[in-house]
Amino acid sequence: MPSLRDLYRILDGKNATAFRRHTTLRKLRNLLRVEYEKKAGVARMRGLPYTMTVDITNACNLRCPFCPTGRLEYGRRKQHLPLEQFKHIVGHLQDVLYVVNLFNWGEPLLHPHVWDMVAHLTASNIGSGISTNLTLLDEAGAERMVESGLEYLGVSCDGATQEGYSKYRVRGQFDDVYRNMDRVIRARERRGVRYPRVYWQFLVNRFNEHEIDLARKKAADIGVDHIHFHALDCEDESWLPNDPKYRSLRGGYDRPTDRNRSPAGVVEVRARCHYLWHNVTISSDGGVAPCCMTFYKDDDFGTLEVGTGFRSVWNNDKYVRARSMFADDPLRISPQHADVCCNRCLVTMAWQGVSPRDVGQSNEERIVVQAEAGIVG
Repeated sequence: MPSLRDLYRILDGKNATAFRRHTTLRKLRNLLRVEYEKKAGVARMRGLPYTMTVDITNACNLRCPFCPTGRLEYGRRKQHLPLEQFKHIVGHLQDVLYVVNLFNWGEPLLHPHVWDMVAHLTASNIGSGISTNLTLLDEAGAERMVESGLEYLGVSCDGATQEGYSKYRVRGQFDDVYRNMDRVIRARERRGVRYPRVYWQFLVNRFNEHEIDLARKKAADIGVDHIHFHALDCEDESWLPNDPKYRSLRGGYDRPTDRNRSPAGVVEVRARCHYLWHNVTISSDGGVAPCCMTFYKDDDFGTLEVGTGFRSVWNNDKYVRARSMFADDPLRISPQHADVCCNRCLVTMAWQGVSPRDVGQSNEERIVVQAEAGIVG
């Protein structure tokens, strides 16, 4: 069984609200089973994921330079996930889900039915979260957001002035975002509710690090619930801030969105990847990805369509092979894993005790490296 420390980790942070508000006996039993299976390294699971990420649209109105969507890369066809397909996907796991996050590579407020989706989750006793650039909101939208029952609102706002903000959030206006955060907080106050909790997410770079204190003040002025300063996932020296605290993603994951770059972070803790056991990521076309870090359709593990049973995907060949990479015996990687994108992830490498030479290596090259290191079975 998972330890008390494991449960504290699960219940910590922004998910704590969803666990506190939406627990049922069935959900709790499933959560404990999933955590036990992860701890034991079970590859073919009986438990079901208790969190879900759904990229309801993979389009965006901004052009952020280090985001593949902002760079107009096409990992899959641009589209909104249809509302009925969304309900079908959620329906597979409605009795075990604690929270669904309605975002990944796109801007969720572009979806015409985003608040209908949130309202559906609220009515189904499932928590909800959105991360957004918050440039596309008016007074009516703020009221609809609060009315829908949204619990977590992450606002990507990297600066405290237009000059600092717009260097990364290309085509965005800081004053619009700041006003829209205030709109949501005022709408919340008018209804006398606590949700959504508003989190200001600030990516620190060389052009905005001098605005950190001003951002803290501005957040306090309008009653933002929390402001967090993140390192920018970037190796371009011209963008990196002077403060060493924000120059690397310590413990970060490899996001295989740029296949010719070296890893931006270092995974220091040997642990099984939680995504493969307790989370499922759904793309705007219904594709099932192993985690929210993947971008390309050819990395999908399957597709959820009407008539597709969830377990047929959750325990398919790719999922089982990916989980088997985290067996207690690290001599597990072989050519049979070559088509599983998890094979080039820093978390997998850390578990296997491999020092990554370059994320741009092909899987076949990785296997050769691992064989030379003596860890390939």
